[in-house]
Amino acid sequence: MKRLLSLLFAAALLLLLATPVLADGLPTTISGTDPVVDRADLLTFSEEAALRTSANDIELAHGCQVIIVTVDGLGGSSAQDYADWFFLNNGYGTGADRDGILLLVSMENRDYHISTHGFAIDAFTDNGLLYLEDGFLSDLSDGNYYDAFRAYQDRAEDMLSYYDGSATPEEREEMEKAYESFAHKTPFAGISIGAAVLGFLGSLLPMSRLKKEVKTVHKQSNAGNYVRDNSLNLNVSRDIYLYANVTSHVIQRSTSSGGGGGGLGGGGSSTHSTGGSTFGGHGGKF
Repeated sequence: MKRLLSLLFAAALLLLLATPVLADGLPTTISGTDPVVDRADLLTFSEEAALRTSANDIELAHGCQVIIVTVDGLGGSSAQDYADWFFLNNGYGTGADRDGILLLVSMENRDYHISTHGFAIDAFTDNGLLYLEDGFLSDLSDGNYYDAFRAYQDRAEDMLSYYDGSATPEEREEMEKAYESFAHKTPFAGISIGAAVLGFLGSLLPMSRLKKEVKTVHKQSNAGNYVRDNSLNLNVSRDIYLYANVTSHVIQRSTSSGGGGGGLGGGGSSTHSTGGSTFGGHGGKF
């Protein structure tokens, strides 16, 4: 009888110890919310666990939650609305300002969207989001989902360390070089500049024609042509100095040491409002 009771007690103890694993299957998160939600079942159990551990490490180091969400479809919503509302309704974000960045992947129409909130809006500028996407979109398109999500986390962590100043000067320089290389090879930059130049050149021809049609006054080489005879008699000429106004401005020298405060890639962030909260972000197809 005692042996049976001992066995039952041991079994109950093992069940109690295993309960957290059976309930979640993965480690708890720092913010109390799961940073990896794989509803589309793109990842194995061990891949989810590795990504979750990495997300927790990033949050502890930089105070910003880096989230991955996969779904089968959007239920008629836009990818932006779905991502923003998923962030809001599930309590994501670190601290009072709910600082975080969420990558949503929807398999139905192969949509993705990145939503940023709190200081992540400034850490991941519009330029920075394009650079972030460049790190994972190729793998995402090829179906290498774990590699894509790991690349997303790694590049996001680099960009956070650049923003908060935790990167060393050497690391910052390396990141800046990597961004410059991306910016020079990216087709959208050349296309936008080319389109602007073509638009400007294309406007010159019609404007020049219009200018000729409305021009009725011609340049005169002799100033006397503008004066009527006997209309002005000048007997006395004097120059009187009255006063001068001098305005001075003090230009402050920059005291920045390059230790953070700006997102990699520079520029600003486009924002929008969802549920009364401000979000940044960008998305597309993969």
